[in-house]
Amino acid sequence: MIELKSENKHRQQIDHIHKLVANRKSAVALKRPGILSNTLRDEKYKQKSEQIDLSHLNKVLSIDPEAETALVEPRITMQELTKTTLRYGFVPLVVPEFTSITVGGAIMGSALESSSHRYGQFSDCCLEYELILGDGTVVKASPEEKSDLFNGISASFGSVAMLTLAKIRLMKAKSAVHLTYKRFSDAHSLLEFLKKPCDSEYIEGVMLSEKSGVAIIGRLTDEKPTFRMNRAWSPWYYDRLVDESRKSDVIPLQDYLFRWDRAAFWMARYLLSLPLMFQTLCHKDLPSIPEKMRKFAATLTPDRVPSALFRGLFGWTFSSKRLYHLWHSIPNNFAEQIFFIQDFYTPISKVDEIYDRFQKATGIFPVMFCHIKRANSPQFLSPHFGESDFINVGLYGVPLSSRPVPELTAELEMELVAAGGRKMLYAMTYYSEQEFAKIYDDERYKALRKKYYSEKAFVPLYNKVANVL
Repeated sequence: MIELKSENKHRQQIDHIHKLVANRKSAVALKRPGILSNTLRDEKYKQKSEQIDLSHLNKVLSIDPEAETALVEPRITMQELTKTTLRYGFVPLVVPEFTSITVGGAIMGSALESSSHRYGQFSDCCLEYELILGDGTVVKASPEEKSDLFNGISASFGSVAMLTLAKIRLMKAKSAVHLTYKRFSDAHSLLEFLKKPCDSEYIEGVMLSEKSGVAIIGRLTDEKPTFRMNRAWSPWYYDRLVDESRKSDVIPLQDYLFRWDRAAFWMARYLLSLPLMFQTLCHKDLPSIPEKMRKFAATLTPDRVPSALFRGLFGWTFSSKRLYHLWHSIPNNFAEQIFFIQDFYTPISKVDEIYDRFQKATGIFPVMFCHIKRANSPQFLSPHFGESDFINVGLYGVPLSSRPVPELTAELEMELVAAGGRKMLYAMTYYSEQEFAKIYDDERYKALRKKYYSEKAFVPLYNKVANVL
Protein backbone atom coordinates (compact mmCIF):
# COMPACT_ATOMS: atom_id res chain seq x y z
CA MET A 1 0.00 0.00 0.00
CA ILE A 2 1.38 3.41 -0.97
CA GLU A 3 1.40 5.73 2.03
CA LEU A 4 0.51 9.41 1.72
CA LYS A 5 2.15 11.84 4.12
CA SER A 6 -0.16 13.77 6.45
CA GLU A 7 -0.25 17.54 6.12
CA ASN A 8 0.55 17.82 9.85
CA LYS A 9 3.79 15.88 9.44
CA HIS A 10 4.72 17.99 6.43
CA ARG A 11 4.04 21.15 8.43
CA GLN A 12 6.26 19.98 11.30
CA GLN A 13 9.12 19.36 8.88
CA ILE A 14 8.67 22.76 7.23
CA ASP A 15 8.69 24.51 10.61
CA HIS A 16 12.17 23.10 11.21
CA ILE A 17 13.47 23.96 7.73
CA HIS A 18 12.26 27.57 7.69
CA LYS A 19 14.04 28.18 11.02
CA LEU A 20 17.28 26.91 9.49
CA VAL A 21 16.89 29.39 6.62
CA ALA A 22 15.95 32.26 8.93
CA ASN A 23 18.94 31.62 11.22
CA ARG A 24 21.51 30.96 8.49
CA LYS A 25 24.93 32.60 8.68
CA SER A 26 25.66 32.32 4.95
CA ALA A 27 23.89 31.41 1.73
CA VAL A 28 22.12 28.05 1.82
CA ALA A 29 22.10 25.19 -0.68
CA LEU A 30 20.48 21.80 -0.99
CA LYS A 31 22.29 19.08 0.91
CA ARG A 32 22.62 16.13 -1.43
CA PRO A 33 25.47 13.83 -2.42
CA GLY A 34 26.86 15.06 -5.73
CA ILE A 35 26.55 11.57 -7.21
CA LEU A 36 22.75 11.91 -6.99
CA SER A 37 22.63 15.06 -9.09
CA ASN A 38 21.00 15.03 -12.53
CA THR A 39 23.17 17.93 -13.64
CA LEU A 40 26.47 17.17 -15.36
CA ARG A 41 28.79 19.45 -13.39
CA ASP A 42 30.06 19.05 -9.87
CA GLU A 43 28.74 21.44 -7.20
CA LYS A 44 31.73 23.56 -6.32
CA TYR A 45 29.47 26.50 -5.40
CA LYS A 46 28.24 24.61 -2.33
CA GLN A 47 31.63 24.75 -0.62
CA LYS A 48 30.84 28.12 0.97
CA SER A 49 27.15 27.42 1.63
CA GLU A 50 25.21 26.04 4.56
CA GLN A 51 23.58 22.88 3.28
CA ILE A 52 20.00 22.03 4.23
CA ASP A 53 18.68 18.50 3.93
CA LEU A 54 15.29 18.19 2.20
CA SER A 55 15.53 14.46 1.50
CA HIS A 56 12.62 13.74 3.87
CA LEU A 57 10.31 15.88 1.70
CA ASN A 58 9.75 12.96 -0.66
CA LYS A 59 6.07 12.04 -0.50
CA VAL A 60 2.67 12.76 -1.99
CA LEU A 61 0.37 14.51 0.50
CA SER A 62 -2.92 14.12 -1.32
CA ILE A 63 -4.60 13.34 -4.64
CA ASP A 64 -7.87 15.03 -5.58
CA PRO A 65 -9.62 12.83 -8.19
CA GLU A 66 -12.30 15.43 -8.96
CA ALA A 67 -9.91 18.32 -9.48
CA GLU A 68 -7.31 15.97 -11.04
CA THR A 69 -4.51 17.44 -8.94
CA ALA A 70 -1.92 16.21 -6.46
CA LEU A 71 0.02 17.87 -3.63
CA VAL A 72 3.60 16.64 -3.86
CA GLU A 73 6.86 17.32 -2.07
CA PRO A 74 9.97 18.37 -4.02
CA ARG A 75 12.24 15.41 -3.32
CA ILE A 76 9.87 12.72 -4.56
CA THR A 77 11.22 11.05 -7.68
CA MET A 78 9.24 10.69 -10.88
CA GLN A 79 9.24 6.93 -10.39
CA GLU A 80 7.64 7.18 -6.94
CA LEU A 81 5.28 9.95 -8.03
CA THR A 82 3.90 7.97 -10.96
CA LYS A 83 3.61 4.79 -8.89
CA THR A 84 1.43 6.73 -6.47
CA THR A 85 -0.74 8.55 -9.00
CA LEU A 86 -1.28 5.43 -11.11
CA ARG A 87 -2.75 3.68 -8.07
CA TYR A 88 -5.48 6.33 -8.25
CA GLY A 89 -5.83 6.06 -12.03
CA PHE A 90 -3.95 9.25 -12.91
CA VAL A 91 -0.64 10.30 -14.39
CA PRO A 92 1.10 13.73 -14.40
CA LEU A 93 0.70 15.66 -17.65
CA VAL A 94 4.47 15.74 -18.22
CA VAL A 95 6.77 13.03 -16.82
CA PRO A 96 10.53 13.51 -17.37
CA GLU A 97 12.14 10.36 -18.74
CA PHE A 98 14.57 9.43 -15.95
CA THR A 99 13.24 7.69 -12.84
CA SER A 100 15.43 9.61 -10.39
CA ILE A 101 14.51 13.12 -11.54
CA THR A 102 12.65 14.81 -8.70
CA VAL A 103 9.67 17.13 -8.74
CA GLY A 104 11.86 19.92 -7.39
CA GLY A 105 14.51 19.29 -10.02
CA ALA A 106 11.90 19.34 -12.79
CA ILE A 107 10.56 22.71 -11.60
CA MET A 108 13.74 24.45 -10.48
CA GLY A 109 15.66 23.11 -13.47
CA SER A 110 13.73 22.38 -16.64
CA ALA A 111 11.94 19.22 -17.73
CA LEU A 112 10.23 18.29 -20.96
CA GLU A 113 8.92 15.09 -22.45
CA SER A 114 6.95 13.68 -25.36
CA SER A 115 3.73 15.26 -24.03
CA SER A 116 5.32 18.73 -24.10
CA HIS A 117 3.76 19.51 -27.50
CA ARG A 118 0.47 19.75 -25.55
CA TYR A 119 1.46 20.82 -22.06
CA GLY A 120 4.86 22.52 -22.20
CA GLN A 121 7.34 21.79 -19.45
CA PHE A 122 6.65 20.16 -16.09
CA SER A 123 6.47 23.66 -14.59
CA ASP A 124 3.49 24.46 -16.85
CA CYS A 125 1.56 21.67 -15.11
CA CYS A 126 1.99 23.28 -11.68
CA LEU A 127 -0.83 25.29 -10.11
CA GLU A 128 0.71 26.44 -6.83
CA TYR A 129 3.97 26.32 -4.89
CA GLU A 130 4.81 26.45 -1.22
CA LEU A 131 8.14 28.25 -0.85
CA ILE A 132 10.54 29.40 1.84
CA LEU A 133 11.91 32.87 1.15
CA GLY A 134 15.37 34.09 2.03
CA ASP A 135 14.19 35.53 5.35
CA GLY A 136 12.64 32.20 6.37
CA THR A 137 9.06 33.20 5.61
CA VAL A 138 6.83 30.41 4.25
CA VAL A 139 4.57 31.63 1.43
CA LYS A 140 2.33 30.32 -1.32
CA ALA A 141 2.74 31.42 -4.92
CA SER A 142 0.35 30.88 -7.82
CA PRO A 143 -0.76 32.66 -11.00
CA GLU A 144 -3.11 34.70 -8.79
CA GLU A 145 -0.89 35.23 -5.72
CA LYS A 146 2.73 36.40 -5.99
CA SER A 147 2.64 35.57 -9.69
CA ASP A 148 6.09 37.06 -10.31
CA LEU A 149 7.55 34.63 -7.79
CA PHE A 150 5.49 31.74 -9.17
CA ASN A 151 6.80 32.32 -12.69
CA GLY A 152 10.31 33.26 -11.58
CA ILE A 153 10.85 29.93 -9.82
CA SER A 154 10.87 27.99 -13.09
CA ALA A 155 14.46 27.17 -14.12
CA SER A 156 15.85 29.29 -11.27
CA PHE A 157 17.85 26.35 -9.84
CA GLY A 158 16.90 27.27 -6.28
CA SER A 159 18.38 30.75 -6.53
CA VAL A 160 15.15 32.64 -5.76
CA ALA A 161 13.39 30.57 -3.07
CA MET A 162 13.31 27.08 -1.59
CA LEU A 163 10.52 24.83 -2.89
CA THR A 164 8.76 22.70 -0.25
CA LEU A 165 5.47 21.70 -1.92
CA ALA A 166 3.80 21.83 -5.34
CA LYS A 167 0.25 21.34 -6.54
CA ILE A 168 0.41 19.65 -9.94
CA ARG A 169 -2.14 18.77 -12.59
CA LEU A 170 -2.93 15.16 -13.47
CA MET A 171 -4.82 13.43 -16.27
CA LYS A 172 -6.66 10.14 -16.37
CA ALA A 173 -4.36 7.26 -17.21
CA LYS A 174 -4.78 4.06 -19.15
CA SER A 175 -2.80 0.88 -18.74
CA ALA A 176 -0.58 1.20 -21.81
CA VAL A 177 0.65 3.35 -24.67
CA HIS A 178 0.19 2.35 -28.32
CA LEU A 179 3.24 3.49 -30.29
CA THR A 180 3.33 4.04 -34.03
CA TYR A 181 6.71 4.37 -35.74
CA LYS A 182 6.76 6.62 -38.81
CA ARG A 183 9.98 6.48 -40.84
CA PHE A 184 11.76 9.35 -42.63
CA SER A 185 14.75 9.44 -44.95
CA ASP A 186 15.97 12.91 -43.98
CA ALA A 187 15.89 15.20 -40.95
CA HIS A 188 13.93 18.02 -42.56
CA SER A 189 10.96 15.78 -43.40
CA LEU A 190 10.96 14.51 -39.81
CA LEU A 191 11.13 18.05 -38.44
CA GLU A 192 8.27 19.20 -40.67
CA PHE A 193 6.17 16.35 -39.29
CA LEU A 194 7.03 17.25 -35.69
CA LYS A 195 6.13 20.90 -36.23
CA LYS A 196 2.53 20.04 -37.09
CA PRO A 197 -0.25 19.82 -34.47
CA CYS A 198 -0.60 16.31 -33.05
CA ASP A 199 -3.77 14.88 -31.50
CA SER A 200 -1.99 12.04 -29.70
CA GLU A 201 -0.82 12.35 -26.11
CA TYR A 202 2.84 11.71 -26.93
CA ILE A 203 5.18 12.45 -29.82
CA GLU A 204 8.95 12.67 -30.30
CA GLY A 205 11.51 12.07 -33.03
CA VAL A 206 14.96 10.56 -33.35
CA MET A 207 17.36 11.02 -36.24
CA LEU A 208 19.22 7.71 -36.14
CA SER A 209 21.65 8.57 -38.92
CA GLU A 210 21.92 11.04 -41.78
CA LYS A 211 19.29 9.21 -43.86
CA SER A 212 17.22 7.43 -41.24
CA GLY A 213 14.82 9.07 -38.83
CA VAL A 214 11.72 8.04 -36.93
CA ALA A 215 8.78 9.81 -35.35
CA ILE A 216 7.23 7.95 -32.41
CA ILE A 217 3.56 8.76 -31.88
CA GLY A 218 1.97 7.48 -28.67
CA ARG A 219 -1.64 7.33 -27.54
CA LEU A 220 -3.02 6.02 -24.27
CA THR A 221 -4.78 2.68 -24.60
CA ASP A 222 -6.03 -0.29 -22.61
CA GLU A 223 -4.75 -2.75 -25.23
CA LYS A 224 -2.70 -5.72 -24.06
CA PRO A 225 1.05 -4.90 -24.13
CA THR A 226 3.16 -6.53 -26.83
CA PHE A 227 6.47 -5.48 -25.31
CA ARG A 228 7.77 -4.75 -21.80
CA MET A 229 10.85 -2.94 -20.54
CA ASN A 230 10.53 -3.48 -16.80
CA ARG A 231 13.34 -5.99 -16.39
CA ALA A 232 17.09 -5.44 -16.33
CA TRP A 233 17.47 -7.81 -19.28
CA SER A 234 14.80 -6.07 -21.36
CA PRO A 235 16.04 -4.67 -24.70
CA TRP A 236 16.94 -1.00 -24.60
CA TYR A 237 14.27 1.22 -26.11
CA TYR A 238 16.73 2.61 -28.65
CA ASP A 239 17.04 -0.87 -30.16
CA ARG A 240 13.32 -0.87 -30.99
CA LEU A 241 13.79 2.29 -33.04
CA VAL A 242 16.76 0.96 -35.00
CA ASP A 243 14.67 -1.97 -36.27
CA GLU A 244 13.16 -0.38 -39.40
CA SER A 245 10.77 -3.27 -39.93
CA ARG A 246 8.95 -2.38 -36.71
CA LYS A 247 5.71 -0.47 -37.29
CA SER A 248 4.18 -0.34 -33.80
CA ASP A 249 4.37 -1.44 -30.17
CA VAL A 250 2.06 -1.50 -27.18
CA ILE A 251 3.98 -0.79 -23.97
CA PRO A 252 2.75 -0.59 -20.36
CA LEU A 253 2.37 3.06 -19.39
CA GLN A 254 4.95 2.97 -16.59
CA ASP A 255 7.47 1.35 -18.96
CA TYR A 256 6.79 3.99 -21.60
CA LEU A 257 7.24 6.91 -19.21
CA PHE A 258 10.76 5.73 -18.36
CA ARG A 259 11.64 4.10 -21.69
CA TRP A 260 14.84 6.13 -21.97
CA ASP A 261 16.01 5.50 -18.40
CA ARG A 262 17.95 2.29 -19.00
CA ALA A 263 21.11 3.25 -20.91
CA ALA A 264 20.29 6.98 -20.48
CA PHE A 265 18.97 7.20 -24.05
CA TRP A 266 21.94 5.50 -25.78
CA MET A 267 24.84 6.81 -23.71
CA ALA A 268 25.59 3.46 -22.04
CA ARG A 269 26.97 2.31 -25.40
CA TYR A 270 30.15 4.18 -24.51
CA LEU A 271 30.80 1.65 -21.76
CA LEU A 272 30.31 -1.33 -24.06
CA SER A 273 31.41 -0.38 -27.55
CA LEU A 274 35.01 -0.91 -28.64
CA PRO A 275 34.56 1.38 -31.68
CA LEU A 276 33.16 4.12 -29.49
CA MET A 277 35.88 3.70 -26.89
CA PHE A 278 38.39 3.94 -29.72
CA GLN A 279 36.67 7.09 -31.00
CA THR A 280 36.80 8.56 -27.50
CA LEU A 281 40.54 7.98 -27.22
CA CYS A 282 41.22 9.26 -30.72
CA HIS A 283 39.37 12.49 -30.15
CA LYS A 284 41.11 13.15 -26.89
CA ASP A 285 43.91 15.66 -27.46
CA LEU A 286 46.75 13.18 -27.12
CA PRO A 287 49.86 13.89 -29.22
CA SER A 288 50.56 10.17 -29.62
CA ILE A 289 47.37 9.69 -31.68
CA PRO A 290 48.10 10.35 -35.40
CA GLU A 291 45.55 12.36 -37.41
CA LYS A 292 44.99 9.38 -39.76
CA MET A 293 43.89 7.30 -36.79
CA ARG A 294 41.52 10.06 -35.64
CA LYS A 295 39.89 10.16 -39.07
CA PHE A 296 39.57 6.38 -39.15
CA ALA A 297 37.91 6.39 -35.73
CA ALA A 298 35.31 8.87 -36.96
CA THR A 299 34.18 6.40 -39.63
CA LEU A 300 33.43 3.59 -37.19
CA THR A 301 29.83 2.60 -36.57
CA PRO A 302 28.79 2.38 -32.91
CA ASP A 303 27.81 -1.04 -31.64
CA ARG A 304 24.17 -1.74 -31.00
CA VAL A 305 22.89 -2.65 -27.58
CA PRO A 306 24.30 -5.71 -25.80
CA SER A 307 23.01 -9.26 -26.03
CA ALA A 308 20.24 -10.69 -23.85
CA LEU A 309 22.83 -12.68 -21.89
CA PHE A 310 24.88 -9.58 -21.16
CA ARG A 311 21.75 -7.64 -20.19
CA GLY A 312 20.67 -10.46 -17.91
CA LEU A 313 23.99 -10.42 -16.09
CA PHE A 314 24.75 -6.71 -16.04
CA GLY A 315 21.64 -4.84 -17.18
CA TRP A 316 20.90 -3.64 -13.65
CA THR A 317 24.01 -1.44 -13.82
CA PHE A 318 22.71 0.69 -16.71
CA SER A 319 19.91 2.71 -15.12
CA SER A 320 20.25 6.48 -15.54
CA LYS A 321 20.79 6.80 -11.77
CA ARG A 322 23.79 4.46 -11.85
CA LEU A 323 25.17 6.10 -14.98
CA TYR A 324 24.92 9.54 -13.35
CA HIS A 325 26.68 8.04 -10.34
CA LEU A 326 29.47 6.89 -12.64
CA TRP A 327 29.58 10.28 -14.38
CA HIS A 328 30.05 12.11 -11.08
CA SER A 329 32.83 9.70 -10.15
CA ILE A 330 34.85 10.99 -13.12
CA PRO A 331 36.67 14.34 -12.75
CA ASN A 332 34.60 17.04 -14.49
CA ASN A 333 37.58 18.43 -16.35
CA PHE A 334 38.10 15.02 -17.96
CA ALA A 335 34.49 14.25 -18.89
CA GLU A 336 33.80 17.69 -20.34
CA GLN A 337 36.73 17.31 -22.73
CA ILE A 338 35.23 14.16 -24.25
CA PHE A 339 31.43 14.23 -24.12
CA PHE A 340 29.01 16.68 -25.71
CA ILE A 341 25.67 16.42 -23.88
CA GLN A 342 23.34 19.33 -24.60
CA ASP A 343 19.66 20.12 -25.14
CA PHE A 344 19.00 23.11 -27.38
CA TYR A 345 15.49 24.64 -27.28
CA THR A 346 15.18 26.04 -30.79
CA PRO A 347 12.36 28.21 -32.19
CA ILE A 348 10.39 26.19 -34.73
CA SER A 349 11.22 28.62 -37.53
CA LYS A 350 14.97 28.12 -36.95
CA VAL A 351 15.20 24.43 -36.11
CA ASP A 352 16.18 23.17 -39.58
CA GLU A 353 19.02 25.67 -39.74
CA ILE A 354 20.21 24.89 -36.19
CA TYR A 355 20.03 21.13 -36.76
CA ASP A 356 22.11 21.38 -39.95
CA ARG A 357 24.74 23.56 -38.33
CA PHE A 358 24.98 21.76 -34.98
CA GLN A 359 24.91 18.23 -36.35
CA LYS A 360 27.60 19.11 -38.87
CA ALA A 361 29.69 20.79 -36.16
CA THR A 362 29.51 17.82 -33.79
CA GLY A 363 29.00 14.84 -36.11
CA ILE A 364 26.80 13.27 -33.44
CA PHE A 365 24.08 10.71 -34.16
CA PRO A 366 21.49 9.86 -32.95
CA VAL A 367 19.82 13.26 -32.49
CA MET A 368 16.73 13.66 -30.31
CA PHE A 369 13.80 15.94 -31.25
CA CYS A 370 10.91 17.00 -29.04
CA HIS A 371 8.24 19.63 -29.72
CA ILE A 372 7.67 21.96 -26.75
CA LYS A 373 4.70 24.28 -26.35
CA ARG A 374 5.99 27.72 -25.43
CA ALA A 375 5.48 29.05 -21.90
CA ASN A 376 2.02 30.55 -21.49
CA SER A 377 3.25 32.69 -18.58
CA PRO A 378 6.34 34.88 -18.04
CA GLN A 379 8.76 32.15 -16.92
CA PHE A 380 11.58 34.42 -18.00
CA LEU A 381 14.42 32.13 -16.88
CA SER A 382 13.05 29.06 -18.63
CA PRO A 383 14.37 27.83 -21.99
CA HIS A 384 10.80 27.65 -23.36
CA PHE A 385 10.11 31.34 -22.70
CA GLY A 386 9.64 32.96 -26.09
CA GLU A 387 7.28 33.99 -28.85
CA SER A 388 6.81 30.62 -30.56
CA ASP A 389 6.87 26.92 -29.84
CA PHE A 390 10.24 25.20 -29.74
CA ILE A 391 11.77 21.94 -30.85
CA ASN A 392 14.45 20.62 -28.55
CA VAL A 393 17.50 19.36 -30.41
CA GLY A 394 19.22 16.88 -28.10
CA LEU A 395 22.82 15.97 -28.90
CA TYR A 396 24.35 13.33 -26.63
CA GLY A 397 27.64 11.72 -27.55
CA VAL A 398 31.31 12.15 -28.42
CA PRO A 399 31.77 14.80 -31.12
CA LEU A 400 33.78 13.86 -34.18
CA SER A 401 35.33 17.30 -34.33
CA SER A 402 38.91 17.52 -33.09
CA ARG A 403 38.15 20.93 -31.54
CA PRO A 404 38.08 21.09 -27.72
CA VAL A 405 34.55 20.31 -26.59
CA PRO A 406 34.23 23.38 -24.29
CA GLU A 407 35.28 25.67 -27.15
CA LEU A 408 32.80 24.03 -29.54
CA THR A 409 30.01 24.18 -26.95
CA ALA A 410 30.61 27.87 -26.20
CA GLU A 411 30.37 28.70 -29.91
CA LEU A 412 27.13 26.75 -30.42
CA GLU A 413 25.58 28.21 -27.25
CA MET A 414 25.86 31.71 -28.68
CA GLU A 415 24.66 30.64 -32.14
CA LEU A 416 21.54 29.27 -30.48
CA VAL A 417 20.98 32.55 -28.63
CA ALA A 418 21.33 34.46 -31.92
CA ALA A 419 18.59 32.21 -33.34
CA GLY A 420 16.27 33.06 -30.44
CA GLY A 421 16.76 29.85 -28.47
CA ARG A 422 18.17 28.75 -25.14
CA LYS A 423 19.77 25.59 -23.86
CA MET A 424 18.92 23.54 -20.78
CA LEU A 425 21.22 24.56 -17.96
CA TYR A 426 21.75 21.10 -16.45
CA ALA A 427 24.59 20.71 -18.96
CA MET A 428 28.10 22.14 -19.07
CA THR A 429 27.76 25.88 -19.63
CA TYR A 430 30.36 28.33 -20.91
CA TYR A 431 28.68 31.76 -21.07
CA SER A 432 30.61 34.70 -19.70
CA GLU A 433 28.88 36.49 -16.84
CA GLN A 434 28.05 39.39 -19.17
CA GLU A 435 26.57 37.09 -21.83
CA PHE A 436 24.52 35.27 -19.22
CA ALA A 437 23.17 38.52 -17.76
CA LYS A 438 21.96 39.63 -21.19
CA ILE A 439 20.36 36.30 -22.08
CA TYR A 440 18.54 35.85 -18.78
CA ASP A 441 17.32 39.42 -18.16
CA ASP A 442 19.62 40.17 -15.25
CA GLU A 443 17.80 43.35 -14.25
CA ARG A 444 14.51 41.49 -13.84
CA TYR A 445 16.23 38.58 -12.09
CA LYS A 446 18.02 40.80 -9.58
CA ALA A 447 14.81 42.71 -8.83
CA LEU A 448 13.02 39.43 -8.10
CA ARG A 449 15.82 38.27 -5.79
CA LYS A 450 15.79 41.58 -3.95
CA LYS A 451 12.01 41.57 -3.52
CA TYR A 452 11.97 38.08 -2.00
CA TYR A 453 15.13 38.37 0.16
CA SER A 454 17.15 35.97 -1.96
CA GLU A 455 20.32 38.01 -2.40
CA LYS A 456 22.20 36.77 0.67
CA ALA A 457 20.20 33.59 1.19
CA PHE A 458 20.60 31.68 -2.08
CA VAL A 459 23.54 31.27 -4.46
CA PRO A 460 22.97 33.27 -7.71
CA LEU A 461 21.97 31.35 -10.82
CA TYR A 462 25.13 32.15 -12.77
CA ASN A 463 27.36 30.87 -9.98
CA LYS A 464 25.44 27.60 -9.99
CA VAL A 465 25.38 26.89 -13.71
CA ALA A 466 28.90 28.20 -14.37
CA ASN A 467 30.02 26.41 -11.18
CA VAL A 468 31.94 29.31 -9.65
CA LEU A 469 32.42 30.00 -5.95
